[in-house]
This record gives sequence, structure tokens and C-alpha cells, in this order.
Amino acid sequence: MYCVQTKKLIQIWLFILIFSTVSCNTKDEFIPLVFNDISEEFKKYTVFDTASRWIYQNDLTLEKDTLSIIWNSSETRYHLLPDGTDEYNYRAINQYFNINGTGIQRTEITAGSQNSTTQTLYENCRLYLSNNRYYTILAPRYPVNEIQLLGFQEGNYMNLPMIEQLTLNGIIYNNVFHTSVKDYQPAPDTLFLEFWFAREVGLVKMSTRNAQGNITWSLLESDVLPSAEF
Repeated sequence: MYCVQTKKLIQIWLFILIFSTVSCNTKDEFIPLVFNDISEEFKKYTVFDTASRWIYQNDLTLEKDTLSIIWNSSETRYHLLPDGTDEYNYRAINQYFNINGTGIQRTEITAGSQNSTTQTLYENCRLYLSNNRYYTILAPRYPVNEIQLLGFQEGNYMNLPMIEQLTLNGIIYNNVFHTSVKDYQPAPDTLFLEFWFAREVGLVKMSTRNAQGNITWSLLESDVLPSAEF
């Protein structure tokens, strides 16, 4: 009788020990999701303080327009592919602008599928306009002169060769990203857009072209500060 009770007691303690070991191992093996942040280098082209302002000129009409940031926000988002093979958290920053003649309402800057390196910037900058259109306008991770089919809404995106030195309205900008977007609008026709981004300044030039004509906004002067919030 004593042996039977002792055996049962040993079995109970073994069960508790095994259960505790499995629970501890499961807890120790928990790995938090990777968080991809926006690199400081990409921020120099796209993220600025709310005190920043840009004065652009319509190169055809010579009309001037001031663009300023009225609000910045940051959030953490979650990414998961349908097959579950790619899962991570990433930062997204939205910048909201004053009502202006350029049509720019908001930019959305997001981290990529991995953190940037000195060779590749994986972030993305998307532009939202007052006509309810939006486009990816800066995504350096794609090869130069290679068309990216981003869908009906965003059209075809392409990185053009980087401009080492760009002179615009008497000001010299270095290391300028140059990109293009082809927007297949149903009416009136296809729209061709180009964008130029300068380091520590942001968007220095934007042009749109269709059958009705061309519109180019080029930077006359700027007073910009890097954002200290993010």
C-alpha cells in the first residue's frame, strides 16, 4: 500500500515537473516581432518639423504658393502577408499641409520590409492630392529605370538616375532623387508626373503633363527644419 501511494506521488511530481519545463521553454522561446523604423537618411528627404515652409513658383504663370506643415503624426502598423511568411511591425509618419495651389494635402512616409542600409533605402513616400489621387513618389529601393506596376490607383512608378547637382532658381541642390509616375486616368487622358527630392530640403520640383498642357512647380525658397518628434 505504501509503495503504491509513493509511486503515485512520484508520478504526480514528475507530471508537474514536465509541465513546468514545457511552460518555461514555451515562454522563453517567444520572439517579439521585428520593428522596422524610418532611417535618418530617408527622413532628411521627407520628414520635417511643423515650423517648416516652402515657397514654390508655377513656372508658366509665375504664380507663387507657400506650402507649410500644419500637423505631423506617427503610428506603428502591422504587416502580414496572406501566406504568413512575412510578419513585422513598422513606423508610418503622416504630414498634413495647409490648403495650397499645388494640390498637395498629405504625405505618408512608411518604413519598408526591412531596415535601411548604407546601400539601400527601403522606405516609401506617398503623396495625396486634393483631387483624391495618390501616388508613391519616392521609393529608392527599386532599380533605376525599371518600371514598377503599382496598380490602377498609383500607376507606374520609376526611379530615374540620381542628380548629383541640380540648379533651380539660382540655388544649387546636391544628391537629388528624381522619380516619375505614369497615371492612367480614364479622363481626360494619361497623366505624366515627375518629382525631385533634395536632401535636407524635401520636394524641390514637381511637374505634371497631359494633353491639356504642362504644370511645373519649382522651389523658390525654403525654411525647413528636421522633425524632432520622431
